Amino acid sequence: MLSESLINLIFLFFVFSVLGWMIEVSLKFIDFGRFVNRGFLIGPYCPIYGLGSVLIILVTQNFQEQEHSLAFVFLVSLLVCGLVEYLVSYFLEAHYHARWWDYSNRPMNLNGRIWIGNLVLFGLGGLAIDRVFKPWIMDGLALMPLVWKQGLALCIVLVMLVDLLMSYFVMKLVRVNVEGSKADNTQEIRQEMKVLVTNKNILYHRFINAYPDVKYRTDRIKAKLREFDLESKRIKEAIEENIDLEKAQLKADLEPTNLLKTQIIQRQGDLIGLLESGQDPEAVQALKKEIQDKKEILNRRRRRLNLEEIH
Repeated sequence: MLSESLINLIFLFFVFSVLGWMIEVSLKFIDFGRFVNRGFLIGPYCPIYGLGSVLIILVTQNFQEQEHSLAFVFLVSLLVCGLVEYLVSYFLEAHYHARWWDYSNRPMNLNGRIWIGNLVLFGLGGLAIDRVFKPWIMDGLALMPLVWKQGLALCIVLVMLVDLLMSYFVMKLVRVNVEGSKADNTQEIRQEMKVLVTNKNILYHRFINAYPDVKYRTDRIKAKLREFDLESKRIKEAIEENIDLEKAQLKADLEPTNLLKTQIIQRQGDLIGLLESGQDPEAVQALKKEIQDKKEILNRRRRRLNLEEIH
């Protein structure tokens, strides 16, 4: 049979998964004004919350012999949950070609998978887990006979495994159709998915409705995003190059006229020497361009002076 320590972890995992689901549902109700059954599983639980909570408990338990401070629990919770959220986001995107949550527009985010606001909430949640919820749950479990706990733990494991299996087939359908899509943007794929589930049962509808803001990342979309990034980079480089040219031009325009004339005479002498030696044609072309640029500056000044005299 299951050991008591493992049974306790199963109960902790389940309870915090349910609490996480309740938080998600409440937040989405505020956003959309309706009930949205969040999570990848069908039942009222979000395993990512249970996993993060159990990891926090396991890590902090190793320091029970020493009194760990609130700051320590906060930091552990922030790091553990942040790592879990990042890795789960990466795995789901790599496996299903979709970004289920995206914080790219939030401040201090890491690749759009985690951001500072959530990390702070994870830290505060870890404090509540360590100092409030865990003691309450453990006190309640201590009142139950071991046989009851074993039976309930087995039921929890069985129910969640069946749920996982059913959800896997739903996700498999989503993955196959996303991979086969010819659309090159997320909105078109969303419409395709809505049409796909029209004749499917409620489980498929539930999953599509659970993530109305999902961002799909097919190979076609990734290629288009890379093309957009390259184009943006080229535009940025062109702008910076123009700014550098304008700065150089402004600096040249500020040079005294007599200095420019002297420089032209000196460069012409250097050019004659290079032409007579017959060496380094690249240096010859560079000197010709420099002389021409300085002459153009002088010509612009003469034109400005003529215009001022006319007016």
